[in-house]
Amino acid sequence: MGNVMRLQRETVRRWARLAVLLVASVTISGCTGCVEETDETVDFFKPHEYGEWEYRGEPDIDGPERLLIGDVLEGETVSRDVEVTNVGRNLLKLGEWQIEGRFRLSFPRHDGRPPVELMPGEAVTATITYTAHNTDRAEGVLSVESNDPDEGIFEIPLYANADFPCLELDPADEVDFGMAELGETSRRFIIAKSCARRSPTTFSVTSLDGADEFSLLDNQFRSQVTLEPGAQVRIPIGFSPETPGEYEGAVFIRSDDDLEPNRVVDLQGRGRPYDCPEPVIRAYNPERGEAIADPMGELQVVPLDDIDLDASLSRDPEGSGISRVEWRLAERPADSTEGLANTSGEQSSLWMQLAGTYVVELDVWNELGVKSCEPARMTLKSISDEDIHIQLVWNTPADPNETDQSGSDVDIHLLHPNANLHWNSPPWDCFWQNMEPDWGETGVAIDNPSLDIDDVDGAGPENINLDNPEVETTYNVGAYYFSDHNYGRSYVTVRIYIGGQLAYEAQRKPMDNQEFWHVANIDWPSGEVIEVDRLYQSFP
Repeated sequence: MGNVMRLQRETVRRWARLAVLLVASVTISGCTGCVEETDETVDFFKPHEYGEWEYRGEPDIDGPERLLIGDVLEGETVSRDVEVTNVGRNLLKLGEWQIEGRFRLSFPRHDGRPPVELMPGEAVTATITYTAHNTDRAEGVLSVESNDPDEGIFEIPLYANADFPCLELDPADEVDFGMAELGETSRRFIIAKSCARRSPTTFSVTSLDGADEFSLLDNQFRSQVTLEPGAQVRIPIGFSPETPGEYEGAVFIRSDDDLEPNRVVDLQGRGRPYDCPEPVIRAYNPERGEAIADPMGELQVVPLDDIDLDASLSRDPEGSGISRVEWRLAERPADSTEGLANTSGEQSSLWMQLAGTYVVELDVWNELGVKSCEPARMTLKSISDEDIHIQLVWNTPADPNETDQSGSDVDIHLLHPNANLHWNSPPWDCFWQNMEPDWGETGVAIDNPSLDIDDVDGAGPENINLDNPEVETTYNVGAYYFSDHNYGRSYVTVRIYIGGQLAYEAQRKPMDNQEFWHVANIDWPSGEVIEVDRLYQSFP
């Protein structure tokens, strides 16, 4: 925050020095009707005229639309932080803080007392604490008095043990098709995801306005669509320009999310003019080789591979050179949270977090500011090269950021028949405490299973690989909710690949803390996956 303050003060000083120079410049150049030669000394710092000057910037208080405490057990106490920020352009003066309902307010990050003023860009962190006397729904309101001219009393609703429909859109504001070929249909997607914890969320596309070149490519979304907690769907939007030029439109979406029932996503696109710079992608991995997308290409890789991406082969037919690049991850497997390492440099990279298909797109601009007519598209097919590949991922709706270092912990287990169904015990259970057990022929590594990642803070993945399984053997696959770390219920997905192909998928199994799920069995050498789908309060 200190850096922000110094930057703001330095900006004010720079504007003050600029104002002095501007006054001096006007005084020197304003010579109409003046004597050309004079011995009179001029004091540039003494104003010739006096007048009123008013800075019209205003303070603007901002914070979250609501604070969800999540599920709190009877007798349990949970705290969450909420940040209130001055996003305006003038000093924000804070008055009385009040809290309603069975919530407590404190300011441990500010020595117990909140600041009374916030410079532009500054924030104050309040801690909201709730102690559950029962598991009933609890509501409250945090209100802050300030000199914001539009919101003199700023309110944040507070909820604990509460649930209601919640819809997230990605992108939330605008879909940009960029440059599209004339006479062809370009596709983009709006991801609609339920951010509710338990309740279903419903939505529908009510209309598309603006240019006729935009269209909804799947009319099922004009009717009501229901999403279970954490589930998501892709709304396909088409853009079909017939002539060059710029086009604008909007998608209107209505949902039962009470805080934002009506959403508008703007649409933009351009019909291709003439010669455009041509993006080219080179994808490379030292073990898998390379592939070129000009404009299309494909490279087969293995889960957990790092793929280098290079845009240096891109060209401009007009000869002006490439001045800017933009990478985009257009598609990735369901439940993947991994993104591109760099979106604006000539080189980038992508980690193959999960098995499945990734599509990387590249747009380039030439020195004249003309964007590529269509992106280069590199398809990366992440296929396991093991006989058996087991993938575990999970979603915890109450965890606001599943990619940080705080989250729930679910573990994958692969059990050898010699264990006699005694889970969670070496040597016949492959899991986080026994990641590379010696199975099959003693001392031979090529027939041993291995757990490649033990993810302890949310979402996954965790993968177990087994090559050269033992014949006439049936393996057991399970998942254990080791700890919810106070984030509550998770929805667990297990996928089993046989010979690189998806053979079985069990999606979004609701699991609570320390429950065990016997998912399925794998028979070898047939490769048949037999569903079990049995949930226990702990290890059976």
